[in-house]
Amino acid sequence: MRLYYLAGMGVAAVLLACEAPASDNPVANGLTPAAVTASSHGGHDHDMEHERGHFATERELFRLRRDTDQFHSIPRAERAGYAAFGPCFDNPGVGGMGYHWANQALIGDSAIDVRKPELLVYRPTPDGGRQLAAVEYIVFVDEWHAKGHVNPPKLFGLEFHINPTLLEKPFYLLHVWAWYPNPSGTFMDWNPRVSCS
Repeated sequence: MRLYYLAGMGVAAVLLACEAPASDNPVANGLTPAAVTASSHGGHDHDMEHERGHFATERELFRLRRDTDQFHSIPRAERAGYAAFGPCFDNPGVGGMGYHWANQALIGDSAIDVRKPELLVYRPTPDGGRQLAAVEYIVFVDEWHAKGHVNPPKLFGLEFHINPTLLEKPFYLLHVWAWYPNPSGTFMDWNPRVSCS
């Protein structure tokens, strides 16, 4: 997760909120987007436009964590329509993703909703378990543009990129490491802290 976007008291609160599910985390339970913004702002008026972009992203990430907190439980994710998809994905020398649980109904609607990621990504843990680490948004390229969109989809201020080969047809995607820090960046595909081996 990117650490440079907040300063002061907000850093500790956001890091704690990222590291544990909200239901188990008293800091996250008391944290609101307004509180994050207020505590991070510190009353200073410097570089306001730059900070606004980071605050907007933090609010979106906050909402995403709240909306996906229940999916730390794989049985709850499966009751919500997600199912295991494919093997553990990794890229030796670069990093891993882990195991994906895909929601076919969300993939099939050809839409992007920040509150409803198409895939949940679980990293393997040393004891053989699975820990919710990231989410992935995907939409098929042809279906997205058939709806009249000219540009690629965009969330968190970032345009999606294309994977041309993994599925039967090219798709746009964006990973968000909302629950497990990625030293390469919150929105990068591969996480050097994740391995399938």
